[in-house]
Amino acid sequence: MGSAFRIPIWCSVEYAEAIDWCDKHQIKTYAADPKAVTTFDKADWKKASALIVGSESTGLTEKELRATHDTIAVPMHGNLESLNVAVAAGVILYEAARQRR
Repeated sequence: MGSAFRIPIWCSVEYAEAIDWCDKHQIKTYAADPKAVTTFDKADWKKASALIVGSESTGLTEKELRATHDTIAVPMHGNLESLNVAVAAGVILYEAARQRR
């Protein structure tokens, strides 16, 4: 079975509500942002964490990025701007699983 059956995924929720819920439950929020300085592998995924990704076309707004605890990026080489959102999430979640082993 895929991870969709093993980890909580919250869809169709207001952004502020999700951020507030994470704060209330001491869950660190990481927003994927191709312009972030911190790379995804430097994040401490051993602690309670939430990964937030935006749409492929627009990403997250500046206000949404500021509402999270930290922003993270997947380093890109050459002239590539970003990864497909599903691929980026998969790469980041793989690192989280690796750190938790």
